[in-house]
Amino acid sequence: GLVPEVSNDIAAIDAAMRDGYGWKWGPFELIDKINNAWFTGMARKSGSIPPVLERMFGRSFYRDENGIKQQMIFTAEGISTDYKPLEKKDGT
Repeated sequence: GLVPEVSNDIAAIDAAMRDGYGWKWGPFELIDKINNAWFTGMARKSGSIPPVLERMFGRSFYRDENGIKQQMIFTAEGISTDYKPLEKKDGT
């Protein structure tokens, strides 16, 4: 749970995990796929919940807004209530 301490760009973290470990989805993509609220509830029951999940209040890390994929905005202080469009690097 080192978001936003290590990086505030969850898409970059997901890409690094997919590329580095050959995963189909990154950790934040996986949490969204299995339902953030459910995952957070299970983590809470186990007694080990990363602070970033506690502050998400069951919201998704990614969303689709009018056909544009967006990611949750993280600040140095924590989580914003806003999303920003995913930026694709040139050549991808």
